[in-house]
Amino acid sequence: MARYVRFGALLAALGLLALPAAASGSIGPGGVKAASRAEYARGKAVVFKELVCRNCAISKREFKRARAEQVLTEVNALLAGEDPSGMDAAVLCRDGVDACGPKLQSVKRYLTRRYRL
Repeated sequence: MARYVRFGALLAALGLLALPAAASGSIGPGGVKAASRAEYARGKAVVFKELVCRNCAISKREFKRARAEQVLTEVNALLAGEDPSGMDAAVLCRDGVDACGPKLQSVKRYLTRRYRL
């Protein structure tokens, strides 16, 4: 009986050692780079905080692939230095177009990956 208890304890210990190696997710070789994931997450946060919200010009219900394409076109125009008047994405550049470059890049990254644009 003691032999089975020791054998069970050994199996349990080996099982605990294998947990970190069997964890799910895409971290590690071959996965998405950490900086890329962080930029995607930052872009998603910006989109749903400043562009698509209850009090924003775009409602969550209407923000589908077609609307995401439109916003991406506006983001690209802002990055190219065009006049932001009349654009929904102009909300992202309240402090000026020059200051919002990294924010626009993150939104562009999110939209292109999420909606495969």
